[in-house]
Amino acid sequence: GVMLALVYGSATRLFALLLALMWGAGLFVVGLEEMLEATHILGFSAFFLCAGRGPLAVDRALFPKWEPSARLVRRAVPLLRVGVGVSLVVVAFTEKLLNVPMAVDFLGNYPMNIFAALGLPLTDAQFVLMVGAVELLIGLCVLSGVFLRDIIVITWIPFNLTLGIFGPEELIGHLPFYGAMALFF
Repeated sequence: GVMLALVYGSATRLFALLLALMWGAGLFVVGLEEMLEATHILGFSAFFLCAGRGPLAVDRALFPKWEPSARLVRRAVPLLRVGVGVSLVVVAFTEKLLNVPMAVDFLGNYPMNIFAALGLPLTDAQFVLMVGAVELLIGLCVLSGVFLRDIIVITWIPFNLTLGIFGPEELIGHLPFYGAMALFF
């Protein structure tokens, strides 16, 4: 229901608030770490709460007085940037930098260390730390807005390379990030 309301732009700001409340409920259902990894959801909630759905929306056609103020609209993209940036920073730590053994085990199932395949002396653990550091840098740049367009172009490379390995499930998981990156670009 929330997704349909956001797609069609029907009571967008109300459903954006509901999305934020659902994120909060997730803290009790799946835990703090998982929800911090999904902070981008709060960013999207804040974006739609501040900006509404835009010109092609049911809200605009039926309830023009619900149009958000220019002051709120100006805050939409920075709040989305914070949500996406925090999400990337948290995932850099939880899935790589602070959990190297888990990430190395993952590489055992999915040999993605391209440096080892090229004959360069980079162990899987070093590869994990390098990828984690890059993801942390990307998250911090998105969060701060520094070099944002350059970072988005660089980020598209690993996001798209993993699609060939993990398929549609990876695409679905990254769709919110693709949307945010397109907006930031």
